[in-house]
Amino acid sequence: MPMFIPCIDDYFSQKQRDLYFVVFGEGRDWRISPFEHNQIMANPAGREELLAWFAEHLPETEIKPLFTFGWNSGFISTPYDGTVSIDFDERSLAAYCSRWETEEGDSIDPRFQCHWMRFSDYLKNHGGVLPEKPSYEE
Repeated sequence: MPMFIPCIDDYFSQKQRDLYFVVFGEGRDWRISPFEHNQIMANPAGREELLAWFAEHLPETEIKPLFTFGWNSGFISTPYDGTVSIDFDERSLAAYCSRWETEEGDSIDPRFQCHWMRFSDYLKNHGGVLPEKPSYEE
């Protein structure tokens, strides 16, 4: 069934805070090309286990599907690759890092990696302001 999945620009526009997201696929770069469908699946290896861990240990943490491209990427529809945004607070971030990451910030599970994008860097890359969402109704 089709569903709307927010992208990075949607997240920053709505939340206006740092973004943490987990990309699944061993050694996979988060900057995917939606045209490379050979490795994309909505429920990749490791995803169910990670989401079950969150449900058991951090059930109050908001986790949502996320596309890792922006409004002006040119993509309107593409297969979902399983990436999720995670709204960490200090406590939940510490718990996640303690369980799933090395001291260097690498994942201990090769099936996924958490990434961090600062809101300040996002604004800097957009001239210091939030970009306006384009209208696709024209």
